[in-house]
Amino acid sequence: RATVPLLKYFYLGSRLFLLGLIGFLAQICAYKGIAYSSPTLASAMSNLGPAFTFILAVLF
Repeated sequence: RATVPLLKYFYLGSRLFLLGLIGFLAQICAYKGIAYSSPTLASAMSNLGPAFTFILAVLF
């Protein structure tokens, strides 16, 4: 079959939209949580990103 049904495009588009929305909301919640914490913790959290990336790179 040469053509892809329209329903398949809708399914893929809706999944991508939901994944993007969840990622966006997760970042908003994380920044709000950091805003309610101390400045020391906020500074430490921003510096932990590369450390977690390194750990995941070593593990996988």
